Amino acid sequence: MELNELFTKKNIKILKLIESEELHIREIAEKLKISPATVHKLVILLDKYDLITQKQVKNRILIKLNKENPKTGLIMDVINDKEENKYVKKYKHLLKRRWYIQSFNATPVLIHHGGMSMGPMIKELGYAYRAFIKDFKDDFCEMYYDRDDLHRIAHELEDRQNVDPNYIHKLEKKWRKVMEEMIEFIEDNEKRIPKYSNKKLITKYQELAKYYYQSTGIPHVIEGYSLTRDVRLKALLRAELEKNEKGEKFNKYFTLVTNPVEKSFINEYNNALSDIYQLIKKERLTNDFKEKEVDVLLKEIKKYKNIWNKLEFLEKKFYWIRASYKEALKLKVKDFFIEIKNMIKENEKFNKISGEHFIKNLEKKNKIIKQLRFCEPLANVIWLTDFLTAWQDERKKYMLIGCCGLELFIEEMSKRFNIKRQHLRYLLPEEITVEKLKTSPKEFYENRIKGCFVVYEGTNYDVFTKKDFTEFKKELQKHEDGEEVKDLHGMCASVGKITGKVKICKTIKDIKNFKKGEILVTGMTRPEFVPAMSKAAAIVTDEGGITSHAAVISRELGTPCVIGTKIASKVLKNGDLVEVNANHGLVNIIR
Repeated sequence: MELNELFTKKNIKILKLIESEELHIREIAEKLKISPATVHKLVILLDKYDLITQKQVKNRILIKLNKENPKTGLIMDVINDKEENKYVKKYKHLLKRRWYIQSFNATPVLIHHGGMSMGPMIKELGYAYRAFIKDFKDDFCEMYYDRDDLHRIAHELEDRQNVDPNYIHKLEKKWRKVMEEMIEFIEDNEKRIPKYSNKKLITKYQELAKYYYQSTGIPHVIEGYSLTRDVRLKALLRAELEKNEKGEKFNKYFTLVTNPVEKSFINEYNNALSDIYQLIKKERLTNDFKEKEVDVLLKEIKKYKNIWNKLEFLEKKFYWIRASYKEALKLKVKDFFIEIKNMIKENEKFNKISGEHFIKNLEKKNKIIKQLRFCEPLANVIWLTDFLTAWQDERKKYMLIGCCGLELFIEEMSKRFNIKRQHLRYLLPEEITVEKLKTSPKEFYENRIKGCFVVYEGTNYDVFTKKDFTEFKKELQKHEDGEEVKDLHGMCASVGKITGKVKICKTIKDIKNFKKGEILVTGMTRPEFVPAMSKAAAIVTDEGGITSHAAVISRELGTPCVIGTKIASKVLKNGDLVEVNANHGLVNIIR
C-alpha cells in the first residue's frame, strides 16, 4: 500500500475511527468487516507519513504477527508511554555531546548543505564533522555543532597547513572550480526548467542540490578554525604585547590585526549603490526619488542610460544579495531601484570604501608584525585568519547563488503541483518523487513547519516531527550546555563605546523595522542583516568568531561590535537602555 492508496473511502472510515480513540484495532476491523492486518498496515503508513497526531496515538494499539502462528496469531501490544523514543534511543550518544548552537532564519532545503557537507569533506579532505543536529520551527533553525568536532577540524587543518604551506590554497582552488561548475549548471538550466518533464525536473533539482552541498563541503573547515582559534589569537597577541610593554593597548592591536584586508561582497555592493547615488545627484534627481511614485519614476529613469545601465548591472551581478536560508528569490532591476529610492527618502548614508582602505589595512598589519617581531605561531594565525575570512565571504556568495538556483526549481514545482513554496522548502531533495509531490497532504508539510529535527550522522540523516520532535527536543535540552553566565560579555570585534536602546532582530520583519541609532542584538548576523547593521549604533551577537559576518562587516562600517556573548538575545529585551563598551567586550544594562 502506497501513499496514493491511503485515501480510499474505506481508509477514511478507518482514520476517523482511529481519531476517535474509542476503538482498538481489532474492534475497528470487526466493525468494518476487514482483517486486523489491513487496519494495522494503514496505521503504519499513516505513522510513516506523519499523518497521525500525538493525540491520535496516545492510546494507539499495534498488532504484531505471532511468529509461532503467523496465519491466525495476532497479538495486541499497547504502546507504553514510558518506552524510550526511537530517535532518542538511536541518537543517545549524540545527546551527550557538547554542542555549539547557531540560530538563524532558515528552512531545511536551503540549509541542507551544512549537514550534507560531511560526504564531500571525507572525499576531498579525509576528515570531517561526525554529526549535526538541526532544529526547525516556523522557518527558524538552531544548528548544533559538536564542540569536539570543531577543535578536531581546526587541528587537522593546522597540521596539514604546517606540512604544506600551500595546503589551504589548493583546497580553495579545487572548491572554486566546483562552484564555477555550479553556476554554469544554473545558467544552462534556468530557461529550460519550464520545459522539463516532471521526472527530469526533479532529477535536475537533485543534481543542483549535490553541487550546492559542495559549496560548504571543503570550506566547512572554516567554522572549525574561526570558532575555536580566537582564544589562541588573543592569548598569543597578549603575550607578544606584554613582551613589548604594550599590554594596555591590547584592544587597539587586536582590531588592527583582525581588520579585513580584502573587500567583501557587501562592500562591493555598497560601492555600486553609492556610484548610482552619485549619478542621481549629478542629474539632480534626488527630490524626484524622495517624492515621486515608484512606477512613475522608474519609467522616467529609463531615459537616463547611465543610471539605467548601472541598475541592470546590479541585477546581473547581485541578484542573490538579499537571498537567505529562509527563501532565496532573485532580485530584479525594480527591487534595486526601490532599495535606492528608500535609502534616499530616509536620508540614509551611502557607504563607499575604496580598495586602498584594505591595502592600508594589510600594510599596517605587516608593519606591526615586523616592528613588534611577533612570533611565528602568532603571525601564522593572523595570516590564516585573513585567508579564511576572505574565503568565508566568497563561500557565502556562492551559497546564496546556489540558494537562488534551487529556488528556481522550487518555484516550478510549486506551480505544477500546486504546493506552497514554503512547504517545498521542508521536503529535502533526496525525499522528492513525483508521487510524493502529487499525494503528500498539506498536513505532512505543516507538521514539519510546526517543528522538525534533521539529525545527520556520517552521510545519513533522519527527519522527524510531532511527538518524536517534542520528545527529542526535551531530551536534547537536558544535555545542553547549562553554564551559568553572570556577566554580559563577549569579544571585541570592532572597537567603540556607545549607549542606545536595544532592538532584538531574529526575523526578516525585525530587520525591516530596525531604526537608525538602535543597538542591534541577535544570535548571529547574515547578509540579510546588512540594511539593519548599516543603521545600528552598535552590534551585539550571541555567537560568532573572528571571521564571522558580524565581525567583518562591523569593522568595515566602523561600528562598535561585541560578539560571542552567548546570551545577549535571550537576556536583553527590546527597548532596554544599554552601554556597549566594545573596547572591553562588555554590554552594561542601564535600565
